[in-house]
Amino acid sequence: MGVSTRHAHLLGYRDLLSGTLLLVRPDAAAFGLRAVSDAMDVVTLSSTRPNVAVGAALFGAWSVAAGLAAHTGRRAL
Repeated sequence: MGVSTRHAHLLGYRDLLSGTLLLVRPDAAAFGLRAVSDAMDVVTLSSTRPNVAVGAALFGAWSVAAGLAAHTGRRAL
């Protein structure tokens, strides 16, 4: 993945926390945390894994859209 094993473990724990929060409380704040996490992945992986960074950017955009939908009470895609 282009990061150290320790960094990969921290990313995994972060994703576990984010996913748990989305399951327990799928509101705008949870989707915002997910979007920030994806943005961090884009920055971290853009030089070593550009294809993965693009995927993270797309998931981040979806998280923003879902967070806005949750905030306005509309249904997310």
